[in-house]
Amino acid sequence: MTGLTKRILFVLDYFHPHVGGGETLFLELARALVTRGWQVTVLTLREPGNQREDLLDGIRIKRVTTPPIARRYWFILLAVFPALRLAADADIVHAGGYASAWAARLAGWWRRRPTVLTVYEVFGDSWYALKSTLGIFGGLFRIYELATLHLAFDRYLCISRFTRDRLARFTRIPLARTTVVYPAVDYNFWRPGSHRARGLKAELGLHEQTFVYTYFGRPGASKGVDFLIEAAALLSVRLPDSHLLLLLSPVPSRGYQTILSMITTSNLSKTVTVLAPVPRCDLPTYLLASDCVVVPSFSEGFGYSAVEAATLGCRVVATSGHAVPEVLGNHGTFVPFGDPLALAEALLATARNRPDIQPMPPMYTVFKHVEETLAVYDHFLGETGHTRS
Repeated sequence: MTGLTKRILFVLDYFHPHVGGGETLFLELARALVTRGWQVTVLTLREPGNQREDLLDGIRIKRVTTPPIARRYWFILLAVFPALRLAADADIVHAGGYASAWAARLAGWWRRRPTVLTVYEVFGDSWYALKSTLGIFGGLFRIYELATLHLAFDRYLCISRFTRDRLARFTRIPLARTTVVYPAVDYNFWRPGSHRARGLKAELGLHEQTFVYTYFGRPGASKGVDFLIEAAALLSVRLPDSHLLLLLSPVPSRGYQTILSMITTSNLSKTVTVLAPVPRCDLPTYLLASDCVVVPSFSEGFGYSAVEAATLGCRVVATSGHAVPEVLGNHGTFVPFGDPLALAEALLATARNRPDIQPMPPMYTVFKHVEETLAVYDHFLGETGHTRS
């Protein structure tokens, strides 16, 4: 590899400008690789309003056009041939998530390139715990997950020790082929003091003493928003002067409609406000104006929302049993998932005792993430002695 520009192909179902934890992870990684002289290409799905090809901060973006329904699932199939073509001019192929894994692994196998998979979460038998929401699809998702994880990638990058432990528990993948690499947090953006709280309570027609607690993200089956609504109903009895703000994505639509229905049937329309997700630049102003940020997830492989909120200096109440306690440490209050009474009690305690807290210090830096990821890349490129044909 000496004297040659190193080239990488990322195969990602979602990428910037789509917003999410995985998108943040790979955008920061790709930017850092460009600054280090790598040629970076991203193959991703094309969403409405996006160009077929784009250039962002030196990153070449190639987008796959899919049918308008179930884009992510179509990407699994339609990304294969573009990945095969682009992998010919890459030294390493890196996939992020299960929807990207098949195209990346096939391209790497066909072109004889090392392949890496970033593993966000491993649900294993937990798919069955979500059967009330997913129905028969829970079992199908478990089969797909196991099949994907056994595609024999050269290395599995797990975004937390929790994720690696789950990977070891539910597969026979040797630990020697796994590496824990925590994602990077954009501390320049989430820096305490760089944002000001908005007049949120006035905007919502609430008085200043109202306890406002906020959730932001998707209403997916594993995100626990339904569990949060149950807790909100209990809290509204114990603390009538409380208000839940949901900055809620309308996707997946089934989960979104379920939450709206729960709010109506529980008579919470005056206690819960649902707003569309706000631009990233505005999100900190909402969080800083809230008395608490809630992360009620059934499972989190890392927990970007929890870390970002804690970094700002927000109080965080989250569930246990996944990676958030690992990455947040003593910067949060934790309750068991699925226990709305425990969650309501934790929120009530937070409302009655609102001490000043210290922002979470930088722990998950871009530099550290890039160095640990590059060590994996360099191991395989040096080991194979690969030269492009």
